[in-house]
Amino acid sequence: MDLRTELAKNVAAWSARTGTPHGVVHTKLRTVCGGPAVAQANEEQLQTRLRKLQDWFIGRK
Repeated sequence: MDLRTELAKNVAAWSARTGTPHGVVHTKLRTVCGGPAVAQANEEQLQTRLRKLQDWFIGRK
């Protein structure tokens, strides 16, 4: 649950920074990282998405 909350906060921050809707950010993360929706994602999948978001924040693709 903590990872889901952390992911949601980071997605919200990215959404605000880029003007991209929250749901679109989640969809892009699923496309890039794979896996199911957040509610069904396991710990490893959530951590992978968080790392990808961190990459985006620092300018890595």
